[in-house]
Amino acid sequence: MEWTQNYYNELIQKLDQFTRKYYINKLIRGSLYFVGLMTLLFVAFNLLENQFYFSRDVRKFLFISFILTSGYTLFQWVFNPLMHYFRLGQMISHQEAAKIIGTHFSNVQDKLLNVLQLKTQAVNYTDRTLIDASIQQKANELHPVPFLSAIDYNKNKKYVRYALIPLSLLFGILLVAPSMIRDSTKRIIENNTEFKKAALFSFSIKEKDLLVPQGEDFKLLVEHSGSVIPNEAFIEIDQMQYRLKKENDSQFSYVFNNVQQATTFKIVSGNIQSDNYQLKVALNPVLIKLQAKLDYPDYTGMKDETLQNSGDMSVPVGTKISWTLEADHTAGLFYSLGNSRIKNSMQQRGENIFQFSVRAMKDDPYVVYLKNSYFTSFDSVQYLLSTIPDQYPQINVQTFEDSTDNTIIYLTGDASDDYGLNDLKFNYQIITKNDKNPTVISTKINLTASK
Repeated sequence: MEWTQNYYNELIQKLDQFTRKYYINKLIRGSLYFVGLMTLLFVAFNLLENQFYFSRDVRKFLFISFILTSGYTLFQWVFNPLMHYFRLGQMISHQEAAKIIGTHFSNVQDKLLNVLQLKTQAVNYTDRTLIDASIQQKANELHPVPFLSAIDYNKNKKYVRYALIPLSLLFGILLVAPSMIRDSTKRIIENNTEFKKAALFSFSIKEKDLLVPQGEDFKLLVEHSGSVIPNEAFIEIDQMQYRLKKENDSQFSYVFNNVQQATTFKIVSGNIQSDNYQLKVALNPVLIKLQAKLDYPDYTGMKDETLQNSGDMSVPVGTKISWTLEADHTAGLFYSLGNSRIKNSMQQRGENIFQFSVRAMKDDPYVVYLKNSYFTSFDSVQYLLSTIPDQYPQINVQTFEDSTDNTIIYLTGDASDDYGLNDLKFNYQIITKNDKNPTVISTKINLTASK
């Protein structure tokens, strides 16, 4: 009885070993199937995307389909046999294993199935002597049969081509035209992003900084590159198209005349368009307002005043002039006085307000310099500051004697000054023989009466 049981246990052990080798064989074959199918699917999706540039929805469908297919086949062809190898999940029964072995050893299947059936029936009998003897006989007959040889790993060599051909195709494309795979894969993965199909040619702007001084002309040079040379090209401004001048086989040009403001444009040729560009304008610094507050010297008796937008001026000597200037598109204002080349910085009092002051002592030109971030050189405006000198008072005196009394002398004449007289005195001395230091006598003259 014991030796019969040992033959049966050995048979079951050999069936279990066969089952594990069966799943290893399925794992090898499934891995080859998985690699081949997913590589082929990967190449097919990328070639289709490279050719047709699908929309976002189609690319999302391709991406999800690839992920789901990969997950399903990986589980069925790789993970499932691997789990069964470790006796996880539902495995094939001994009867199913016997049938598989029977396809390789034609004279074994019936005996093997019969042994398994007898073992099952033996459970229901009290006297199992005859059944055990039968199991012993059949198990003994099956003892020399090499069940494991029913599975030959070498037969999987013919399935290697299912993985090798797609892999060779993939590596060949990567070697010859890697962008077909790289760019298509990027677009399929980033399926929420809208991509434009690469054109047969493209336009580029030669100038790095599209900047022109206000009021000047600007020549735009447009270059193109690609497998096709366009015969003509247009510039589109405010939905209006203007033909570009063809300079040579690789370059077009267009002239913006008297540019006053920033202009947005793009280059068009057929259904191919460039990105939007903007020609920026370097605005010239502009002097908007010039105000001069005149603080006249006290001696003039003149009332202080303010001049508007009067650069050239004539003022009495000693007048303090305080300028307030308003400028636009200006980063700083400077001034120079006379023949000096030194540019003195004005004080900034606001965003566009600048101030400086001088005291007029002589005739001098003065220059206002304007500067902004667009230009390295200064823009300048020159004015003339004239001074009116203070004239000395003028006195004209005549004398004559009284015709009836020669002791009486009359004085007559006039006195004047450019800003008027506020004090006039008559000073005289009476000289005698005995008085060596005669006293100076001063008499104030009424100016009102003397005018």
